[in-house]
Amino acid sequence: MKRPIALFTLFLMLIVFCVPAGASRLPAEELPARSVPAEVPASQQEWEVLRIANAERMNEGLLPLTMFAAMQAATDIRALELIELFSHTRPDGTDCFTVFDEVGVNWSSVGENIAAGYQTPAAVMDGWMNSPGHRANILNAGFKHIGVGYTYSQNSEYGAYWVQLFCTGWGCSYSSFEILGEADMSTPVDSLGLAGKFTCGEGPCYMPLTAAMCTGDVTENGVRTLTFTCFGLTASVSFDGGAPLLGDVDGNGAVDISDAVLTMRCAMGLITLTPEQFARANVNGDNSVDISDALLIMRMAMGII
Repeated sequence: MKRPIALFTLFLMLIVFCVPAGASRLPAEELPARSVPAEVPASQQEWEVLRIANAERMNEGLLPLTMFAAMQAATDIRALELIELFSHTRPDGTDCFTVFDEVGVNWSSVGENIAAGYQTPAAVMDGWMNSPGHRANILNAGFKHIGVGYTYSQNSEYGAYWVQLFCTGWGCSYSSFEILGEADMSTPVDSLGLAGKFTCGEGPCYMPLTAAMCTGDVTENGVRTLTFTCFGLTASVSFDGGAPLLGDVDGNGAVDISDAVLTMRCAMGLITLTPEQFARANVNGDNSVDISDALLIMRMAMGII
């Protein structure tokens, strides 16, 4: 396979053009670890490109981008076209932005990045970010939405093809925010695979939710509540840990030294535990909280038992 193709950019009025390419499906071992909620119109590779692009934007103090179904339909078309003709000109001779008309996207400014030969989302994003024109598209403060396409053609010249389409609509703004996906009590926010679903003039829009967007992560009484703030909107989601975790006296989802200290202080009569804390501290099941419970919790925290 040839090495990744060079990238380039063209500017015209409000339109921003960039050249790196298309779309593809990588082997399973190459897929990002994060899951993609079923409602999101993107593959894992495409979702990971968006996550990295938004991290780059937020590092520069810019708002993240969201994707929506019509934009994804446009990138699906362009990704397949790149296999036939790796160019911002489509195989029918029209420029790449005519694809927006095909899928019904109204825009005030648009851009395209294409790339070929890169084998992972991280690799293609690194290529784009090290190309001034493509980097300018990704970090364009005027863009609001993105479509990401990826396809793989084994018998093609470059194998993997990637495309990013950018656009800004006419005065669309976000009016609602909800959180998609599931989590557990202890997984770090960046590994949860949560998605934000927003409503704007284009309909439902989506983006990965990350720790940089998280404004609250609180666990109380076995319930973890995550709060995210994006585009001036706030949404929260809570996860019940199910049955109380014995030994987790402070309810933070883990058994550690602080739980042993709380249990010891209760056994010494220095503090009074809530009924929920008492149930988690009573690890030996004798309906009392004493020194033996504190020692058991200490051993649990140390990984001995």
